Amino acid sequence: NEDTKNLCISKFIEYSDIIHLAFYVTGDDQNEKIDVQLHDPHGKQLYKMLDVNQGEYKDEAKSAGKYKLCFIPKFRSSPHYISFEYYSAYERGHTLNMAKDRIYRFI
Repeated sequence: NEDTKNLCISKFIEYSDIIHLAFYVTGDDQNEKIDVQLHDPHGKQLYKMLDVNQGEYKDEAKSAGKYKLCFIPKFRSSPHYISFEYYSAYERGHTLNMAKDRIYRFI
């Protein structure tokens, strides 16, 4: 099942809010790579990077709803980690306890 290999996070974002995404991959092997995809509430792909170990995205939300971010590991030769931030400008300015910094380990 592909979903068990992928890490996907959905987040409700208001219309015209600014979406922020930044990520970095680390691990025992410096060649660890992932694919990254971000989709709007209608399933339209807004961002796609293939075979990368870091990246950033920032844009205005064109509609309100759940935006889905997915990280897809390329190889699992050794454990690797993804550190990322995924938040909106509204969250950053008005929420004190954001769950925006996370490190995930893929085995």
